Amino acid sequence: MIDPKFEKITALSLTAAQAAKLKEGIADWGYDWGHSSFGWLKDHLRTELRKQQRDRCCYCRRPLRFDKGPVEIEHVVNKAAGGAYAHFTFVLKNLALSCKDCNNGKGQKTVLRAPLPRNSAYPASSAPFLWVHPHFHDYSAHILIHDAWVYEANGGSPEGVAVIGKCKLTLLSGIERANRRVLVESSDDFAAALSRALGMVGDVGLDTLCGELSPLLAKLMGSGGSAAKAEAAIRDAHAAVKALAGAAMGP
Repeated sequence: MIDPKFEKITALSLTAAQAAKLKEGIADWGYDWGHSSFGWLKDHLRTELRKQQRDRCCYCRRPLRFDKGPVEIEHVVNKAAGGAYAHFTFVLKNLALSCKDCNNGKGQKTVLRAPLPRNSAYPASSAPFLWVHPHFHDYSAHILIHDAWVYEANGGSPEGVAVIGKCKLTLLSGIERANRRVLVESSDDFAAALSRALGMVGDVGLDTLCGELSPLLAKLMGSGGSAAKAEAAIRDAHAAVKALAGAAMGP
């Protein structure tokens, strides 16, 4: 199983001064999320949410990268859904960080069990959501992530089924497998490729990793290399890393 790293967002907040600045901005510019006056808020949210989400996407739990494009500030209830929920644009409970894949997959799909009355307050619990809400639900109670990024709705959870389906998480296993191949094949030499492969064990599992990457690593071993030799090298290096970690922990 892959550790989701965090179960839910628990302490996102603004200082009194920040809350006042946000209120003033809304008074001047309405709920225009794209207005430059709210740039300070987005910077604050990215910093704080990265900490609370431990650099993981709120939906798939894959690592969030630090380049500009692949990370989105996600509005759980879509701010553009016919304008009915524009007043949720800056509600902190409605905001989380997601990867671009999940944000694009979700799009403007419905996450509420039933429409909320116009101008209603933002929900205070998970009850109105047919969706694993990043602030209200414990992720692992609804979604389990198996080695190699294979997703399962825990106990058939309808909230888990909704996220897996709408965010297209069933496609991620193939995407991550392709990414692993690229990382190994782009390595300068066998030692670099082996080091990269070892870094993937936690997300894939040792047996799966060996079966998947040994043939690629064999090509970097030069003459006399083989998938069997590459697999032995992976297993030996992994055992060495575990032994060092155990020694560092002491008796």
